[in-house]
Amino acid sequence: MHSKKAFLSIIFILNWQIFTFAQTPLSYKISEVDNIPQRQIQFVFEGPDQLTWIGSGRELLRYDADRAVNIKSISPSVALKNSVTQMIEYKNQLLLLVNGDSCLHQIASSGMITISDYCIPNNQIRQIAKNQNDLYLLSIENGEHRIFQTNGNRLNLFKKFPSVSNPQNVCIYVDNTKLYYLNEEKLCVFDLFGNQLDCIPLKAKTQDTFNKNVMCIGKFQDKIIFAHPYLTGIHEADFFQKKLTHSQLYNIENFSVALLKFDDFQNALVAWSDKNGFLYKLSRFGIRDRCIPDDFVLEDKTLQTFAGKNFMNQVTIGGYFGLRHISFPKQIFTNLLSKTLKNDKYLEDGFSMRGIVKVDDDIYLAREINSIYRYKPNTGQLDTLKLVDQNGSQIFLKCTNDLLYAKILDRLFIASCGDAAQNYLISVNPTTGKSTVYQAPGRIQSMTMGSNNRVITCGFLSDSIGIAEFDITTEQFANIITKQNAANFYIRQIDDLFFIGSKNGLQVLSQDKKPIPEYKNLVSAIGNDEIYHISQDKNLVFIGSAHNGLFVLNTAANTFKQVNDQVGIKSNAIASVLVDDANFLWLATFNGLYLMDSTFKTIKEFTVFDGINHNEFNRYSYFKDDSRLYFGSINGILKVDVENLFASSYVKSNPIYLQKMVYFDRNIKTTKLVYFSKFPNVLTLKSHESNHRLSFGNRTSNEKLILRAQLTNEDTDWRYQDIEGYISINDLDVGKYNLRLQFKNIAGNWEEYDQQIVIERIQYFTEMPIFRLILYCSLFLAIGIYALTRYKQKSDYEKLRESIAHDLHDQLGSALTSISMKAQMLDKNSEDVDFQGIAADTKAALQLVRDTIWSVNPGNDLVEHLIDRCKDFAYNLLQNRSVEIKFLSKLDNLQKLNIKTRKELFLIFKEALTNIIKHANPSYVEVTFQQDRGKFELIIKNDGTAEEVINNDQGLSIGLISMGNRAKNIGGQINFESQPNTFKVHLISPLLYT
Repeated sequence: MHSKKAFLSIIFILNWQIFTFAQTPLSYKISEVDNIPQRQIQFVFEGPDQLTWIGSGRELLRYDADRAVNIKSISPSVALKNSVTQMIEYKNQLLLLVNGDSCLHQIASSGMITISDYCIPNNQIRQIAKNQNDLYLLSIENGEHRIFQTNGNRLNLFKKFPSVSNPQNVCIYVDNTKLYYLNEEKLCVFDLFGNQLDCIPLKAKTQDTFNKNVMCIGKFQDKIIFAHPYLTGIHEADFFQKKLTHSQLYNIENFSVALLKFDDFQNALVAWSDKNGFLYKLSRFGIRDRCIPDDFVLEDKTLQTFAGKNFMNQVTIGGYFGLRHISFPKQIFTNLLSKTLKNDKYLEDGFSMRGIVKVDDDIYLAREINSIYRYKPNTGQLDTLKLVDQNGSQIFLKCTNDLLYAKILDRLFIASCGDAAQNYLISVNPTTGKSTVYQAPGRIQSMTMGSNNRVITCGFLSDSIGIAEFDITTEQFANIITKQNAANFYIRQIDDLFFIGSKNGLQVLSQDKKPIPEYKNLVSAIGNDEIYHISQDKNLVFIGSAHNGLFVLNTAANTFKQVNDQVGIKSNAIASVLVDDANFLWLATFNGLYLMDSTFKTIKEFTVFDGINHNEFNRYSYFKDDSRLYFGSINGILKVDVENLFASSYVKSNPIYLQKMVYFDRNIKTTKLVYFSKFPNVLTLKSHESNHRLSFGNRTSNEKLILRAQLTNEDTDWRYQDIEGYISINDLDVGKYNLRLQFKNIAGNWEEYDQQIVIERIQYFTEMPIFRLILYCSLFLAIGIYALTRYKQKSDYEKLRESIAHDLHDQLGSALTSISMKAQMLDKNSEDVDFQGIAADTKAALQLVRDTIWSVNPGNDLVEHLIDRCKDFAYNLLQNRSVEIKFLSKLDNLQKLNIKTRKELFLIFKEALTNIIKHANPSYVEVTFQQDRGKFELIIKNDGTAEEVINNDQGLSIGLISMGNRAKNIGGQINFESQPNTFKVHLISPLLYT
C-alpha cells in the first residue's frame, strides 16, 4: 500500500515538472560578505578593476574585496538627493544616474562629479543605454518621453514620444543598428537615425491583479527579451522582414517577474516573486540553450537587486540582509601556482610560467624562475620536483625556457640557465629527479624532437648560434643555422618540416634546411613581425605573432587566414593556441583568453573577472590533456575544464542545431514554416507535405554554417545547401531515413557531425489507396442503399395513394353516386326547391370526390394525364355549347408531376374554364401548356368579354382570387389580361416534377 502511494507521488511530481516546464533546481553556493555594513541594499553594480558599487538609500559605497568605502568620505560635498538607479561604464568612465535627476554624474578618483554636458534641463532622466559608439538618455518632460543621443560630448534630441497613461513605466535598449522603445502601451523599433521601423500594441493577456511584472528590456543572444506589467513572464521580440513581433519566451505559473537584468555577455537573469512579493527563484538564461533556463530556488527571500559581469559564473545580490555572492556549481577554471592579484603588472617572486608537458598521468610545469612542478590532475596534488645531478647534488635553476618529453627515452629535457651566464640542457628522470646536465652553447629558447627520436633541435636566444641539434647518443651540439641576425628562435618540427620563428618573421625549411617555396606567401604576409607561437592540429598550423594576430595555415590546401582584433579579440599578441575536442579554438593572448568557433568568430572573452589568474599569458606554455587545457600566464597555470564549460554555461560541445523547416502542405495549398527549439531525434514528414527544406543554425555564432547532408539509405551523392542556406529533402517515399550531416571545420575540411536525424515519412491510413477504395465502395453502397430506400418509400407511398383512391372510389364514390341518383329521381317527381338543391349539392360533391380520386391516384402523375383530365372536363362542360376549344402542349408528356402541383393546376384550369363559360360567352377557347426559360406556363385565352369577370368596383371576382391563391400554393403567380374581345389567364410557376 505504501509503495503504491510512493509510486503515485513520483508520477505526480514528474507530471508537475512537465506541466510547469521547470527543471530540477540547481544547487549553488552562497557566501555572505562580512566586511560591509549590514544595511538595506537597493542597488548593486560590478564595475571594472574588481570594484563593486553598492547603493543604500541616499548613500553610495565602493567595495574592493577588502572594505567598503562610502563615497561621502571621498567627496564630502556630494550628497545624493535620492537613491541610485543605474550605473554604466562608457568610454572608460563610470556614469551614475540618481533617481529624479536631470544630469548624469561621474565617479572619478576625487569622488563624484556632475557632468554638465550630460544634463537635460526640465527633464527627469529615467534610463541610460549605450552601444559601441553612443550614449542614449531616456527622459520625461511633462509626461512626454524623450530620448537624447550623444554626439561627441553633446546631447542631441533623438526622438520624442507623446504622453502615455503612465510615463514612469518606460524602458529602452539600443544595439549597433536599432533602438527599441517600450512603454505600457506599445513596443517600437527605430533605426539609429530616429526613423520608426515598426510598432506593436501591447495589450493585457491577463486581468489578474496579482500580476506585478517589472518593465525591462535587453538583449539575449540575437533576440530582444523584455518583461512588461501587462504580460505574464518574459517575452521575446523579433524584427524580421520589417515586421516586429513578440511571443512569450518563458513563464512560471503563479509567479511574476520581480527583476530582469543582463550581463556583459548577453546572459539574462530573472528573479520571480510570489503573490506576497517574496522572491521564490532565479532563472538564468545563457548561451547554452535558448528557452531552457537554469532555475534555482532562493532559500533567502529578501533579495532586492542583483548584478554581475557574467551571470554564468557568479551573481552579486543585495537585499535587506546586506551583500552576498551566489556562485555556481561547475568549476571551469582552476588556478595553479597563482598569487592574489595586485595592481602591479608583474608579480613578486616571479610566478611567470614556461613549458608544460605530460608524462604518463602527471603534468609537469616549468616555472620561469627556480622550479619544476609535478601536478596530479586526478588528486589535485602539486609538488616541486627535486633535481639532483650525477653526484647527488641538488640542481638549482636560475631560469627555465622550455620543457620537452622524449617518450622513447622516458626522459624530461629542461632548457635552463644558471649562474655566471651558464646555459644548460638538463635530462631528467621524471620519477626520481635524477638528472644529467649538459653544457649548452647558448641560452635555449625552444626545443623540438627530431624524426628519429634521438636528436633534439634547439632554437637559441643568440643569433650567432641560431639553430643547433643535440644528439642524445653522442651528447654533442652541432650548429645547423647560424648568423641569422634574428634572436629568440622558436622552432617546431611539423610534417618533416622545420617551422622557425624569430624576431624577423617566419621561415619554413626542409630537412636539409632549405626554404620551402610553397609557403612564401605566408612568410611574406607575416613579414618581420616577431613569432610568439607555432603549433599544429591535424592539417592546421597556427602561427602566433607579436603584433598581427594569428595566422592559420592549411597545409592540405596551402592556404592561410589571418585572425586579429577584427573578430573581437583585444590583443594581437598571440601567446598560444589550442583546439579542443569540440573543434573550438582557444587563443591565449597578452590581454585575455578567447574562445572561438570554427569560423574564427569570438564567442567569449575570459578575463580575471571570470576567474582566470591573469590577463597576460606566456609563450611556450600550453598543453592539451583530453578535455583539459593548460595555459601558463605571468601568474601561474590556468587549467580549463572544457567539459564543465560546455555542460554548464557558454556553448554546446557541438554548435549545430536544426533551426527551421519549410514545406508545402497540399491539403491547404500553403507553404508552412516550422521552428525548432532543440535538435530533434526524429523528424516526421507527412505524405500530404512536399518540398521539405531544412535550415541549420550555429548556436555559438551568427556566421552561417557550411553544411552538406546525405540520406544514408537513399542517396549516393551529397545534398548541398542552396543559395538561401537550405538543404532539400524532397518527396521521399514512405519509410525511415537517417540524415547524415557534415560541416566544414576551421581547416576548411568536411567533418562528420556526431548526431543524426531519423527522418520518418509516414502515410496515414486515410491517404492510402486501400482507404480510397474502401471510401468509394462505402460511398457507392450508401448511395445504393439510399436509392433503394427512396425507391421503396416512393413505391410504398404510391401504393398508399392508390389504396386511398380505390377506397374513395369504391366506398365514398359509390355512396355519393347512389345518393345523387335518388336525389335526381326525387327532383324529377317533385317541384320542391329543397330537393332540387340537394340534387345539385350531391352532384357537386360527387364531382369533387372524383377530382380527389383522380389527384390521389399515382396512375395519373404524368403530364399527359393532367392534359387528358383537362380535356375531359372541357369536353363535358362544352358538349351542349357552340364553343370551340383547342389544346396546345409543348411539355414532355412523360414527366411526372407531384400530387400538389397536378391538383392545383387542374383546379385552376377548371375554375378558369368554368368562369369563361359562365361570364364571357366565348365562341373560341385556346389552352396552352408550355415551358419557357425553366418556368411552367398555363395560358387560357378566349374571345369573349371580360366585364362580368373583372368587377371594376370590387376588383377581382371570387373565382379569380381563388385561382391566384392556388397559384401561390405551388410557388407561382397568375395574371389576368383583358383586351377588347379577348381575355387571357396566364399562370407562371416553377417546374415541379417528381
